[in-house]
Amino acid sequence: MLESTIINTMNNHAEKTALIYGNKSTTFSEVNQFTLSISQHPAVNDNERIAVIMEQSDLCAMTIISLILLGKTVIPFDKKTSLNRMKKLINSHDTSLVITDSSLISDVKSTFDNMNIYNISTLDYSNIEHISFDVKPKVKSSFILFTSGSTGMPKSVSIKNVDILKYIQFCQHDYQIHSDDVLINHAPFGFLLSFFELFSAFITGATLVIPTASERSNPVLINDLCSRHHVSIWNSVPSLLRIYQKFDFLEPLTKIRLLMFAGEAMEDNLLEKLRGPFPNATFISYYGTTETNTAFKAKIYPGVKTEHVSFGFPLPYVKFKIVDIHNEHKEVKEGHLLISSDTMMDGYLNQTDDDSIVKLSDGNQYYRSKDIVKLSEDGLIYVGRLDWTIKVAGNRVSVVEVENTINQHPNISQAVVIPVQDPQIGNRLDCIIEFNGNKKIEKQILIDFCKEHLNYYAIPSQFMCSSEPFPLNKNQKVDRNLVIENYNRDIYQMIN
Repeated sequence: MLESTIINTMNNHAEKTALIYGNKSTTFSEVNQFTLSISQHPAVNDNERIAVIMEQSDLCAMTIISLILLGKTVIPFDKKTSLNRMKKLINSHDTSLVITDSSLISDVKSTFDNMNIYNISTLDYSNIEHISFDVKPKVKSSFILFTSGSTGMPKSVSIKNVDILKYIQFCQHDYQIHSDDVLINHAPFGFLLSFFELFSAFITGATLVIPTASERSNPVLINDLCSRHHVSIWNSVPSLLRIYQKFDFLEPLTKIRLLMFAGEAMEDNLLEKLRGPFPNATFISYYGTTETNTAFKAKIYPGVKTEHVSFGFPLPYVKFKIVDIHNEHKEVKEGHLLISSDTMMDGYLNQTDDDSIVKLSDGNQYYRSKDIVKLSEDGLIYVGRLDWTIKVAGNRVSVVEVENTINQHPNISQAVVIPVQDPQIGNRLDCIIEFNGNKKIEKQILIDFCKEHLNYYAIPSQFMCSSEPFPLNKNQKVDRNLVIENYNRDIYQMIN
């Protein structure tokens, strides 16, 4: 079980550093003391589902780990989420206790006036007597996470303990993660991506470095943090790496042996640029969803030219099918990706009309990913989304495929392609570009580049440039909604 594995790790590595945050280091023994202290709080004992709204910190990490060990279902939120939105989600999930910290206590109290609020910052665990507490394995879930929903309200996904343990034990074996490793946390703890580094540390005895708020948004400070603490494993979304590689004056991080990225497609030219900052790293691309956990992985070789960066091949406990978008019983080489995994959710919570899972003739249940992929010698290649596929002049066009192609240009940091209704051809594509520094290029050069790689009907009609970096959402991906909003406000400059 996950709980007993973590407890064994904390006992076997008691005096080793588990967490680093700012100037503070916390040992596994201190995390154990924290857990013993929190186990004596009446409100914690009386509630099965507990919401956590905290600054991303060592205290937040300890709180989450402790609640898991006490058999609770944790509902973690990124503090950037609107408090009123959190309130709606918490009220719909039978939760009456919110754990927060001193930095957020005032706002949380004013929003959740009818709920039990516990300021965990007031917990004194320094002199706790060594008492035993019951490990209560959770059969159904240990986390409730949220993913985007078409109605405007997120869908809730139950993540089981056994799913977390299975994935981390695969990583531990496949990547040879051990107690000498130092991992750095980038993703919020309410985002599945963060589970890799959080639970890798507490299952293997490795150390987790958690950047402060000021460090998190500053590549120079992140570089210094990694260098000072000899970080060996980096795991993030590609958007963060795009920002990082622009600071080419930074000292290379020679201690990083494993660089992992997920959450979106990675363009080939960015990989080449990352070899400089991470000269000794093995590059791993992986793919998964909140609903399935990580399902595919690929070892990437920067400098080796490929058409697209591959998602790779399925993990040992994963099955998949690529099916026709109109007929799920017909397998094809390019189509809709269906995933069957030991770590797959049972279904969305509180949703009676859920059609995300389908049972096929082989007897297995598959999650409908809504991702369009194609099979190649290098594994799965991401083509686009079912809901990002439009028709231009009667021709099917993947918006993401157009973006990925334009992103290959060496002068372009990132492109966002926006479908626009057009009375003549049904839809047209407009493209907003963030250039690499001052390396701006003319429209005709962009068109000629697109002609080499895209069908004529997939070439954007207009190109515009952004004077500022694209806004990012809480998951550190480009916030497409804000880009579209800015586009509608005509703030982007036309490229002639």
